[in-house]
Amino acid sequence: HKGARDGADIFAKSAKNYLAALDHYYKEDFIYINLGDSEELWENLFVTVKRHNKATFEKEKQFINDDRFVKIFGNHDLYWGNDPLAAVSLFQIYGRAIRVYEGAVLQTKVKEKSVEIFMTHGHQGDLQSDGNWFSKWFVSNVWGPLQGYLRINPNTPAYSNQLKTDHNRIMYEWSSQRKNMLLITGHTHQPVFKSLTQLEILYIGLD
Repeated sequence: HKGARDGADIFAKSAKNYLAALDHYYKEDFIYINLGDSEELWENLFVTVKRHNKATFEKEKQFINDDRFVKIFGNHDLYWGNDPLAAVSLFQIYGRAIRVYEGAVLQTKVKEKSVEIFMTHGHQGDLQSDGNWFSKWFVSNVWGPLQGYLRINPNTPAYSNQLKTDHNRIMYEWSSQRKNMLLITGHTHQPVFKSLTQLEILYIGLD
């Protein structure tokens, strides 16, 4: 959620860690698959995000130049997937044309068995986020300015709610019905494994 480096920018405190991680992954020859919401375009204009995040775009460009970058859009950067000017904007920050996808599938083998790893942002099916014009309007025109003015940032995995849990369960149930497929998403900002959050797994372990 790269933002404008103001009180509403939830990426600001993570920027140094993000740059350090990209350095490490680039040196280790990893492919970088970005699972969406990389730019906070509900609360900010693209030109604002571009101006305040030059260093991060330069680091990402290294992967692009080596053909080791896959960009997927989420609900907060849906702009990349549905705006006719998106290709121009991407060219401005990366210096070359790149494609943006709704998802990606990796194919691999585990013990001689073919396995697919399906990766997408994870907002699909979330009525608050999947093509909901009111949510986007509210965040852009009400919540974003208020959050910036009051300098409040409640976006942390430490605070969860029932809607997040319900959505995580739906995603798990959908993936559990697929054979030989692993689903990787983001969206809710909750670490979830086997339909349980990391906190729930710790509680079970303590019991």
